[in-house]
Amino acid sequence: KSFGKKWEYEGNVGINKLLQKQGWGDIYFCNTISWQGPWWYGAEGSLELHYTNDEQNSDIVEVRPWLAQKFIFAHFVKAMRLDKPYMYMRFDQRFLFYPEQDTSDVKSRLRVRFGGRILLNNSKLSEKTFYIPFFFENFFNFNGEAIERYATRNRTVVGLGYMFNSKWRAEFDHYIQRSRNSIDDAIVKTDIMLQFKVMYFFD
Repeated sequence: KSFGKKWEYEGNVGINKLLQKQGWGDIYFCNTISWQGPWWYGAEGSLELHYTNDEQNSDIVEVRPWLAQKFIFAHFVKAMRLDKPYMYMRFDQRFLFYPEQDTSDVKSRLRVRFGGRILLNNSKLSEKTFYIPFFFENFFNFNGEAIERYATRNRTVVGLGYMFNSKWRAEFDHYIQRSRNSIDDAIVKTDIMLQFKVMYFFD
C-alpha cells in the first residue's frame, strides 16, 4: 500500500516447510515500511514474526526487527536491459525464544545483497513485461550463530517474472544456497529451492 510518492507499506505472510520425515515448518508474518528518497536511495524498516515448529528440537518463536538501506546504481543499463541494479544492506536484530526449554537468545547479523532485474521485452517495467529478477546475498553474524536447525550463509536467486498490469505481478524464482537443515551440520550443503510469488499492489 502506497502513501503518497515516497512511503509504502508491504505485508507478507508465508510458510516454509522441509518436506522430509520430521521436517521443520516455519510460519511468518512480515510488516515493512519503506521510504524512497532520491531515485538512487531508499530505506526501510520492518518487524518480522516467526514461529518454527521442529519435531527434532525445540520450537522457536522469533521477533525480528530490522533496518535496511538500498543504493541503486543506475536507472537502466540499455546494453543489458538491466533495470535498477542495486546494493542492499540490512541489519537484523533477532530475539529468539525457545518455549520448550524456557530459554531465550539475542543475535545480530548483517545481510548484504547485490541484484537487479533484466527486462526481456520492454525498456521499462510496465504492462505485459517479462523480466528476470536476480540477486546474490551473504550473511554476516556479529555474535555467533543462533541455535536453530535451519540456517543460511549465502544464496543466489534467479527467476522469471511477468507484470500483468499496475496491480498484478507473478514470479517464479530459483534459489541456490549454502545452508543446513540440522544444528549438527556444517553450512556446506547446497539447497535448491523453488518459489512462486503472486503480488498485488493496492496503490
